[in-house]
Amino acid sequence: MAKGKAKKLNLSGPRIRFYRYARGLSQRQFAMELNFLGWMIDRSGVAKIEAQLVWLGDFQLFYFREIFSVELSSLLPHVHGPQENFYDWLEKSLDRPNSNEKAEH
Repeated sequence: MAKGKAKKLNLSGPRIRFYRYARGLSQRQFAMELNFLGWMIDRSGVAKIEAQLVWLGDFQLFYFREIFSVELSSLLPHVHGPQENFYDWLEKSLDRPNSNEKAEH
Protein backbone atom coordinates (compact mmCIF):
# COMPACT_ATOMS: atom_id res chain seq x y z
CA MET A 1 0.00 0.00 0.00
CA ALA A 2 1.32 3.45 -0.88
CA LYS A 3 2.35 5.76 1.94
CA GLY A 4 -0.36 8.16 3.00
CA LYS A 5 -3.09 6.12 1.33
CA ALA A 6 -5.99 5.22 3.63
CA LYS A 7 -6.85 1.55 4.06
CA LYS A 8 -10.20 0.63 2.52
CA LEU A 9 -12.60 -0.73 5.13
CA ASN A 10 -15.57 -1.69 2.96
CA LEU A 11 -16.20 -2.85 -0.60
CA SER A 12 -19.60 -1.23 -1.11
CA GLY A 13 -18.79 2.49 -0.82
CA PRO A 14 -18.28 3.17 -4.55
CA ARG A 15 -21.47 1.25 -5.48
CA ILE A 16 -23.46 3.12 -2.82
CA ARG A 17 -22.16 6.44 -4.20
CA PHE A 18 -23.13 5.31 -7.73
CA TYR A 19 -26.72 4.52 -6.72
CA ARG A 20 -27.04 7.69 -4.63
CA TYR A 21 -25.94 9.80 -7.63
CA ALA A 22 -28.31 7.87 -9.88
CA ARG A 23 -31.19 8.81 -7.59
CA GLY A 24 -30.09 12.46 -7.57
CA LEU A 25 -29.63 12.55 -3.79
CA SER A 26 -27.13 14.66 -1.91
CA GLN A 27 -25.29 12.96 0.94
CA ARG A 28 -27.46 14.93 3.36
CA GLN A 29 -30.69 13.83 1.67
CA PHE A 30 -29.46 10.24 1.60
CA ALA A 31 -28.64 10.40 5.33
CA MET A 32 -32.18 11.62 5.97
CA GLU A 33 -33.62 8.63 4.08
CA LEU A 34 -31.44 6.29 6.16
CA ASN A 35 -32.64 8.09 9.33
CA PHE A 36 -36.25 7.51 8.27
CA LEU A 37 -35.50 3.77 8.06
CA GLY A 38 -33.98 3.82 11.56
CA TRP A 39 -30.24 4.24 10.92
CA MET A 40 -29.12 7.37 12.74
CA ILE A 41 -26.36 8.63 10.45
CA ASP A 42 -25.39 12.08 9.21
CA ARG A 43 -23.88 13.42 6.00
CA SER A 44 -20.37 12.88 7.31
CA GLY A 45 -21.15 9.22 8.01
CA VAL A 46 -22.42 8.75 4.46
CA ALA A 47 -19.26 10.41 3.09
CA LYS A 48 -17.07 8.03 5.11
CA ILE A 49 -18.99 4.99 3.83
CA GLU A 50 -18.67 6.14 0.23
CA ALA A 51 -14.94 6.85 0.70
CA GLN A 52 -14.52 3.35 2.21
CA LEU A 53 -13.16 4.83 5.44
CA VAL A 54 -15.53 2.92 7.73
CA TRP A 55 -16.46 -0.73 8.05
CA LEU A 56 -19.97 -1.81 7.04
CA GLY A 57 -21.82 -4.71 8.57
CA ASP A 58 -23.67 -7.06 6.27
CA PHE A 59 -26.95 -6.11 7.95
CA GLN A 60 -26.37 -2.46 6.98
CA LEU A 61 -26.46 -3.38 3.29
CA PHE A 62 -30.17 -4.08 3.72
CA TYR A 63 -30.79 -0.36 4.34
CA PHE A 64 -29.19 0.46 0.98
CA ARG A 65 -31.08 -2.33 -0.75
CA GLU A 66 -34.33 -0.90 0.61
CA ILE A 67 -33.63 2.66 -0.52
CA PHE A 68 -32.22 1.78 -3.93
CA SER A 69 -34.52 -1.20 -4.66
CA VAL A 70 -31.59 -3.30 -5.87
CA GLU A 71 -30.28 -6.80 -5.21
CA LEU A 72 -27.72 -7.07 -2.43
CA SER A 73 -25.17 -8.41 -4.90
CA SER A 74 -25.32 -5.15 -6.88
CA LEU A 75 -23.91 -3.33 -3.83
CA LEU A 76 -20.67 -5.31 -4.11
CA PRO A 77 -17.97 -5.09 -6.77
CA HIS A 78 -18.01 -7.77 -9.42
CA VAL A 79 -15.52 -10.63 -9.53
CA HIS A 80 -14.16 -10.58 -13.06
CA GLY A 81 -14.56 -14.26 -13.78
CA PRO A 82 -14.35 -17.75 -12.35
CA GLN A 83 -10.66 -17.98 -13.22
CA GLU A 84 -9.79 -15.12 -10.85
CA ASN A 85 -8.72 -16.27 -7.41
CA PHE A 86 -11.10 -14.89 -4.80
CA TYR A 87 -8.33 -13.92 -2.37
CA ASP A 88 -6.37 -12.10 -5.08
CA TRP A 89 -9.53 -10.25 -6.08
CA LEU A 90 -10.28 -9.32 -2.45
CA GLU A 91 -6.77 -8.04 -1.79
CA LYS A 92 -6.89 -6.03 -5.02
CA SER A 93 -10.32 -4.61 -4.13
CA LEU A 94 -9.10 -3.48 -0.73
CA ASP A 95 -5.71 -2.25 -2.05
CA ARG A 96 -3.86 -4.63 0.20
CA PRO A 97 -0.59 -6.28 -0.77
CA ASN A 98 -0.94 -9.79 -2.13
CA SER A 99 0.09 -12.45 0.39
CA ASN A 100 2.54 -13.72 -2.24
CA GLU A 101 4.30 -10.34 -2.43
CA LYS A 102 7.12 -9.44 -0.06
CA ALA A 103 6.44 -6.67 2.43
CA GLU A 104 8.17 -3.39 1.67
CA HIS A 105 10.95 -2.40 4.06
